[in-house]
Amino acid sequence: MPSTLFRTFVAALSLALLGSSVRAQGWRVTDETRQTYGDVELIDKRVTGVGRSVQLTLVAFSTKDYGLKVIDQGSNQKQRKYSNLKAAMQAVSARAGVNGGFYGRDFRPLGLVVSDSRQIHPLRKSSSGGITSGIIWFGTGGIHIERYQSFSSSSGVEQALQTGPMLVWQGRGVSGLSDSNWRPRTFVLTDWKGKWMLGVSSAVTLNVLSKLLNDPKVIHEFTTNRAINLDGGRSTGLYVGKESGENLYRSEISQVRNFLGIVRK
Repeated sequence: MPSTLFRTFVAALSLALLGSSVRAQGWRVTDETRQTYGDVELIDKRVTGVGRSVQLTLVAFSTKDYGLKVIDQGSNQKQRKYSNLKAAMQAVSARAGVNGGFYGRDFRPLGLVVSDSRQIHPLRKSSSGGITSGIIWFGTGGIHIERYQSFSSSSGVEQALQTGPMLVWQGRGVSGLSDSNWRPRTFVLTDWKGKWMLGVSSAVTLNVLSKLLNDPKVIHEFTTNRAINLDGGRSTGLYVGKESGENLYRSEISQVRNFLGIVRK
């Protein structure tokens, strides 16, 4: 029989090889394209790793030029104000936009919704499994992402959506996120210094998405300080438009309760 020393050596070597294998399977950008839509940039990244491939589509913009706008459909699912994301964005002259926050089977939002300084639905004082754990809002001081516990409605809020979970917080990936349920995702990320991105992805878990958005090899345009998840799955949609009228529209499948757009200040 092999000696104890030999068995220990073999075990250590196996662990080292396993570690090398895991590192070799790390995510990396295998294809990247960029298009300018006026003063925003559309970035497509194909990212591969761990035997999978994920497509990230990002709209990069600056808070020097843009603020947020929440477009709400109302509670009557049969009498929607807009037929889809594209129609909603074009109606408010938004340069780009995505689907918004979570809603129930009754088409009512699951958390805070503020549009043009009017509160449409109140703050939910619980995280509801993470999907109402954060707030993305626009008002005094620009665009903000924060946890719902620290949010104050007296802060000059003009637009707001309660959503979640947080994917990156203060430069760190958030622990405890689900590593199952691969599905399309919608998200917002920022360097917290004025650079922001709206984004959608092909099927990915929340845990993997957190790692991708916090990986400087993937998001090399800036160092991600904060990122938050919006409703995803069949709700996932993205619109980008040029002043010339040319646009890109990746359509959502389901009807959605609200949308989040960027509009010129």
